[in-house]
Order: sequence, then structure tokens, then C-alpha cells
Amino acid sequence: MGEMMVQHHLKQDIPFAVMRPTIITSTYREPFAGWIEGFPPRTIDSIAINYGRGRLKFFLGNPDTILDMVPADVVVNAMIVAIAVHANQPYSNKIYQVGSSRKHPLIYSDITDIAWSYFKDSPWINENGEPVKVHKLKIVKSMASFHKHLRRYILLTKVLKVASSMFGGRLQGLHADVHKKVNAAVRLAELYEPYAFFKGIFDDTNTEALRAITSDNGVNLESVFFFDPRCINWEDYFKRIHLPGVVNAFNRK
Repeated sequence: MGEMMVQHHLKQDIPFAVMRPTIITSTYREPFAGWIEGFPPRTIDSIAINYGRGRLKFFLGNPDTILDMVPADVVVNAMIVAIAVHANQPYSNKIYQVGSSRKHPLIYSDITDIAWSYFKDSPWINENGEPVKVHKLKIVKSMASFHKHLRRYILLTKVLKVASSMFGGRLQGLHADVHKKVNAAVRLAELYEPYAFFKGIFDDTNTEALRAITSDNGVNLESVFFFDPRCINWEDYFKRIHLPGVVNAFNRK
């Protein structure tokens, strides 16, 4: 709606370009690898943090769903190049999808494998200074199955609540911890359900043309204004850059 309003009210002689990034993750290179702004965590980072801390044993999703992600500096570079290309070109009007699902897709099961490998080799250190042991995240393929898996934990919270009252509140801390984990899992599942089963792939033909124009003008896209997701090794990026950045950002909060 915002795009339509801008198009409607702009004069025809004003260059116009719309950038549509997908799920934005930490920077790939600039201003340095793994830069993340702000807290609490956004997009997939909430899941990664809860998983690394041992608070998620299973989660909702289709293993074959494409999670369209793009590092922040890739988006910024595409914006800068689009501004340069459209400057002083009246009647130019383009929409740029900036993502990875068409050219360099990453599926849900790949992400869970990468996260398990990372936190297995670089475990989260809990409040007691002890490493958190994680198991491979189990993917539950429907919301009904997800709620079915949760029943045992909901029942456990009820049992702990009754037991805590019987023993003078000595189990209150354990009850609160389990209850908190169950609520967090439910909130995350409801929030990410549309993404976990999303089947769309975004057409980045215009963005590809933007890369071609830049290259034809003698700009080396590998070193300047890098915005080609095909050059990203996703496993290396997540294990060496993104996940360490997420952990550091959480610990600094």
C-alpha cells in the first residue's frame, strides 16, 4: 500500500525505485562481518537463541521450505547501486526483490543442520558457566502435530505446579522454568508459522539486471557494492559469521 501511494503521488519526472528485501540477517562483510543492530533479536535469531540455550527441542516447519535470507550489507549495496542507476533518469520505475530464494536457495533442514553443528562445536555457556548440550532440532510438519508434542510438557507443568504446592514451593523454580519454555515455544511457533510453510520464490530478475548494469560499467561486484547472494557459502556464513554474531549480541545486551 505504501508503494502504491508513493507511485500515485510522485510526479512522473521523478525517478522511482522500490527495494523489497526478504529476511535480513547480519552483515556479510561491511562494516564488519556479523554486525547486528538492536535487541531483542529479529527474524530467525529468536529461534537460534532459544535452540542454543537448550530451550527448543523441536519446532514447526516443512524441511523443504526455502528460507529466503539476505545479509544486511547486501541489501544496502543494492540500494546504493539502484540510486546511482536511477539518478537523473526521468520516468524510471522499478521494483527490486533483494533475496536469495531464486538464485541461491537455502532450505529449512539445512538451517537446522547448520545450527546443530555450530552449537555442538561451540556450545552456549549458561548462567552457571556450563556448556549447554543440544540435540538435533526435530522438525514437526504441522501445527496440529506441534500442539500434540506440547501436551506432555503442558501436563508436566501442571504436575509440577501441584507438586510445588504440596512441598511448600520447593519445586516452584523448576515449574517456572518449564512453563517459560513451553510459552516461548508456543509464541515462536505462532509467530513463524507463515514463514515455516511459505512456498513462494521471489523473482529477482530486476536485481540481476542491476548487477549486470553495474558490471558493464566496470565495477567489480566482488570487491565494491557486493550484492550477489550466489557468492555466499551459507554454511560458512552461518557458522563463522551470523551465529557467533547473534550469540555475542545476546550476551552484550
